[in-house]
Amino acid sequence: MKTHPIRKNTGVKPTADINLLFLSYLTTRIFVILVLVALFSSVSKGVQALDTAASRPKHITVVTDDNYPPFVFRNHEGKLIGYLVDEWMLWSKKTGIQITLEAVDWSKAQSYLQSGKADVIETIFKTPERERLYSFTPPYEAIEVPVFYHHTLSGITDPTNLQGFTIGVKAGDACIEILKNKGISSFAEYPSYQKVIEAAGNGEIKVFCVDREPAVYFLTKQKLESQFKQAFVLYTGHFHRAVLKNNRKMLEMVNNGFNKITRHEKEALRLKWIGQEIINPLYTRELGIVALIIGILGIFLGVNIIILRTKVRQRTAQLTLANNQLQKSEEKYRELVNHAHESIYVIQNMRVVFVNPASCAATGYTEEQLMGRSVFDFVVPDEQAEAVNILNDLLAGTIPASLKEWEIMTSTGETRLHLINSVRIDWDGLPAVLNFATDITTLRQTDQTLKSERKLLRTLIDHLPDAIYVKDKDGRKIVTNHADVRNTGLTAEQILGKTDQEIFPPETAKTFMADDFKVLRGESVVVNREEFLTNQRNESKWLLTSKLPLTDIQGKITGLIGIGRDITKQKEYETSLLKQNEEYQALNEEYLASNEELNRSLTEIQKINNELRDAKLKAEESDKLKMAFLSNISHEIRTPLNGLIGFSEQITDPNLPSDQRLVFAKLIEESSHRLTAVINDIVDISLLQTRQASLNLQPVSLTELMSNIFTQFTESARQRRLSFTAELPEDPILTFADGKRVGQMVSKLIDNALKFTTSGGVKIGIRRDNFNAIIYVRDTGIGISQAMQEAVFNPFRQADSNQWKSYGGQGLGLSLVRGFTELMGGRIWLTSKEREGSTFWISLPIKEAFIPQLEPAITLVKKKDAGSITILAAEDELSNFIFLETILLKASYNLLHAHNGQEALDMVKENSNIDLILMDIKMPVMDGYEAFRQIRAVNTSVPVIALTAFAMADEAAKIKNAGFNDYLTKPYKRAELLNIINRWS
Repeated sequence: MKTHPIRKNTGVKPTADINLLFLSYLTTRIFVILVLVALFSSVSKGVQALDTAASRPKHITVVTDDNYPPFVFRNHEGKLIGYLVDEWMLWSKKTGIQITLEAVDWSKAQSYLQSGKADVIETIFKTPERERLYSFTPPYEAIEVPVFYHHTLSGITDPTNLQGFTIGVKAGDACIEILKNKGISSFAEYPSYQKVIEAAGNGEIKVFCVDREPAVYFLTKQKLESQFKQAFVLYTGHFHRAVLKNNRKMLEMVNNGFNKITRHEKEALRLKWIGQEIINPLYTRELGIVALIIGILGIFLGVNIIILRTKVRQRTAQLTLANNQLQKSEEKYRELVNHAHESIYVIQNMRVVFVNPASCAATGYTEEQLMGRSVFDFVVPDEQAEAVNILNDLLAGTIPASLKEWEIMTSTGETRLHLINSVRIDWDGLPAVLNFATDITTLRQTDQTLKSERKLLRTLIDHLPDAIYVKDKDGRKIVTNHADVRNTGLTAEQILGKTDQEIFPPETAKTFMADDFKVLRGESVVVNREEFLTNQRNESKWLLTSKLPLTDIQGKITGLIGIGRDITKQKEYETSLLKQNEEYQALNEEYLASNEELNRSLTEIQKINNELRDAKLKAEESDKLKMAFLSNISHEIRTPLNGLIGFSEQITDPNLPSDQRLVFAKLIEESSHRLTAVINDIVDISLLQTRQASLNLQPVSLTELMSNIFTQFTESARQRRLSFTAELPEDPILTFADGKRVGQMVSKLIDNALKFTTSGGVKIGIRRDNFNAIIYVRDTGIGISQAMQEAVFNPFRQADSNQWKSYGGQGLGLSLVRGFTELMGGRIWLTSKEREGSTFWISLPIKEAFIPQLEPAITLVKKKDAGSITILAAEDELSNFIFLETILLKASYNLLHAHNGQEALDMVKENSNIDLILMDIKMPVMDGYEAFRQIRAVNTSVPVIALTAFAMADEAAKIKNAGFNDYLTKPYKRAELLNIINRWS
């Protein structure tokens, strides 16, 4: 353990008797005065002491860091020991108040204080953020907080050099806030300083920020002191004790208790736990005098020798310094080049004369294989002439530099897209070209995928019936859709970048902008407010408006989103109803006395009005539910979209390591799948509500289907540490049904069960009950109250939005399950108890079906290899064709491109060597159906595969009925495309 010097008291030397006499006299006088003051104040202090003793607690709990030697840590038996442990025991003795000292991971310590589990928190640094939550004692210990780094690194001298490193820190430590303020954003958090040091020893992190005392203790204890160096001191903090904000009595009690501990007692504790200097300061002066005398003698004796050797030593030192500087400079630049993520290589006389390790990794060649090779071995043939011209221009000085994208061939024959920055240099006295290259192949592919997903989302927003717009923090519109453009009476170009003051009349704009800035300041939100406006085309409209704040990841409001529903016709209908009701009432009053028939008519009219009122209330309730759904679906869409946009921005960083780039690409793919799933659910609920949903009935084994679903969810249950079992009959249950929809229904029930179950498990099963198949999914989750068991099946509603909103989802799953169950002639119900779990039951009628045994598969022998197969792709969307082209050219297929159905027909007529056609359904000039019909008139044998973004069940039937050989639904994966091509080529 590293020892620290303690402050020493400076004694007064008895150099004169008169000084001692005066000091004794002065001390006696002061003592008498203090005794008199104490006598006069004893009565009042006694009363105050009684009041204080009556109000102070008998016991308090103090929470502190679990492992911070030498202040507080555990011995080999797990018992808490250390300086602060003894000091608090002394505090308890001085105050008569019992204490419990709780040592926990620092990430939990503050939550103990905030939740009331502790009264005081120890070893805490004061920061502006914490000062809003706590009241602090004066500081009692200065603590240096350095940054340490592995001995293999260099050049870390200040916080700016930490960019790009992942910094190991203790969760909740004050250094995180300091580093974030200096622009550092990548951290690896651990529960304690000991775990940080262990992670550094295991190689998980290379750089970490730990307070000096525990860092020295744990590095020495784990024998790592020679592997890590201190870079710089980030800041010097001070230990405080703290209580909850404005808990002045507790803070005063803590301070008073420690003030009672004498200086002698504190020095004894420090001597015990922190130690003292080996050399006694009383002898420092004498030793210094002796050392000075010896030094003078040594200087005097050696002066002649120094004079004689001065010139020789000076010259030797100069030469040594110059040589060392040269070696250090060479080593430094070699390290920079060898550890660069970019490929760095030098070309001289059209041949490679230098490469770094990144160049070898990018091309797949070793350094020996690359050295001396011609540039023509790497540049694709089509670009070789341009490459020669640029290299010659650089060498001649015609251009200062070149930044261009080049296709580079690797050792495997694969072509990779590189962004290359080239400049002229002198190499061994001759002109050469220095190149810095970054592989952007994956980035370009991801960019194309992102553009496609953005277009899909934009299409969805533009075609929603309600107006949707986004404003920035200054109230300017930055996003608008078609419905919003119609409401304003202007064009999109006239709206974007403008405030309401520039779009609407003054009075209307004044009201709208007042609402906007209340939302932007976080003062209020607007939900379902009826607003009247007259737009620039002099059209009067009634809108049902909602405005909600948009926040960034720090929770700061950056703008607002507005949703406006045109209810003009609804308001006109209400006005008409009111007018009609008034007319009926006047007519009734006029003839009431004389005409009993009119009385009956009035009763009937009143009944109609009540029905209309009820219908209006139901419509308003439906609007509220749908508004809640729109808010929720906005979250469900924006969450994966945030992943797409966020990781796409990250992946463009040229300094991003390749392993992280692969992880980010995977996350982009997962976000795309999640966004597709949300859109599919919206489409399904729309089909069910408009009664346009259809079924694809085929013979299916429900037993086998349940077994496959069980296998599909087994890993997910294991990762959640839940049991997952299935009860399946030995005899198969065969029926006519839509197997895809049944699988979708059961999967949604299992997904819900896993989502709302934190312990226990999930069980699924199927059994036959006369002419019905009974499927059930049982869980031990949070359960559903009796009052909400029917509501959970309604669209856009979860059982309890306040309780369940933390679980996510758009509230459509159970509504979809019930919709498709009833469409199949079945029914769904549930049994549940809160906090005990739920069981969902599905009963489907069994329509006896015979599933024929499949004939043995015939192995097809491919007539051609991929390089001799020609594929025609009819696709009008450029991004979709680039995706096809990337896959097919990499698989060595020959690819032709038609931008519409007419071009596809013309190319088939002109080229008889086409082996396969990939046909998009929706295209300009001539769509896929018409193009297929006319192609079949001239070529009856070429296989035609439909590519469609229409995911409806009837669309698949329509494609089959049209005669296509097969079809593939967008979005599709590379493997799906290649499988279907292999099947038909």
